[in-house]
Amino acid sequence: MDILVVLIIAAAMGLGCLALGFGLFVIPVIASGNFRIGAK
Repeated sequence: MDILVVLIIAAAMGLGCLALGFGLFVIPVIASGNFRIGAK
């Protein structure tokens, strides 16, 4: 059970890091895209 719990926690942390990195990469792109469209 302990190993299973550790694997679940590690997977959750990994997904959280991926989601955070993805958000940090996508949000500025979307923001800059909206800014450019708004500038036009």
